[in-house]
Amino acid sequence: MRRFTRIHLWLGAVVLIAVSALAQTITRKPVEFPSDLATTIRKDLDADACFQEDKPVLEQQISAEEINLTTTTTPALLVTGRGDCLVSSNGNASYLLYARFGNNWRRILRADGETMNPLAAMHNGWHDLEVRYRNSESEFATYTFRFEKTEYRATSCEGVLSAGSDPTRKPCPGWKPK
Repeated sequence: MRRFTRIHLWLGAVVLIAVSALAQTITRKPVEFPSDLATTIRKDLDADACFQEDKPVLEQQISAEEINLTTTTTPALLVTGRGDCLVSSNGNASYLLYARFGNNWRRILRADGETMNPLAAMHNGWHDLEVRYRNSESEFATYTFRFEKTEYRATSCEGVLSAGSDPTRKPCPGWKPK
């Protein structure tokens, strides 16, 4: 009887650990972006016209948030373009994702889209990401990004035409993974 109880306790502990590992909650928390990244962010956004003297300062044109995409390192820093200059008329913004490796920040994603959301699937210890790019009011493309070695790479693209009640989905024409 005693052995039977120990086995049940041991199995219960294993199940509890496995469930908690699988149910990692992805959190996003607004933060001030590190000042040592300002020059890098301007360069990575590749939008010199947005940073002229007559335009708002960088801090007014972006938002920054911590997002935990992996269980093995500190949260990543998601920088999102805001305002007229860094958001298109369709609502697509610039997304930059940075991770701290040692004492250095490294850009691990550059994408444009209306939304960027983590997915449950993981590759190389990082959650996959979905970026939705709006082409028009009724048409958009959904890109899936996977972490490969040192950065996220687009691995699929699905075009969606949402005219009417039943959206039509198909692979993006001419799209190839990078």
